Amino acid sequence: LSNGTVAEKEKKRVKNRRQAEKIKGYYQKGIHMAVLPEGTTRTDGRIAEIKSMAYNVSHVIIDGKTYVVPCVPVGNTIDFMASNKPSVFFNIGEPFFYEKRSDSVKEDIAAFASTIRNAFMDLNTVTISQLGGLYLTKLAISKKEFMQI
Repeated sequence: LSNGTVAEKEKKRVKNRRQAEKIKGYYQKGIHMAVLPEGTTRTDGRIAEIKSMAYNVSHVIIDGKTYVVPCVPVGNTIDFMASNKPSVFFNIGEPFFYEKRSDSVKEDIAAFASTIRNAFMDLNTVTISQLGGLYLTKLAISKKEFMQI
């Protein structure tokens, strides 16, 4: 990595830490909010890595006492084929409070990320038009393979 790239990454880390402190400050003031953990889906449908910032804003210290912020997983699916406008489907999961599982912060962050990831997987939504698109894609691939023989 060049020095510019390392400096750029550090600048982003500092910005993220400041943002996390702002979020915690809002919670301390009684302001409720939703935080989306650094992107959760990619165009191929895979759930992206849940990064440590999600864990960091889920634990707030007020007057020396640590409070765990309730987590509410929300799955969403955008269906571009359902109508002439994209349709968005939301599947709201059960709220939960993450309980510490390890004395190692790194291991606890990994366990938290796994809990969130599993919750997202449970909320996955597949639409009829997505299934139809998959069927047509497989059909086209099989026809292409058949034609090449």
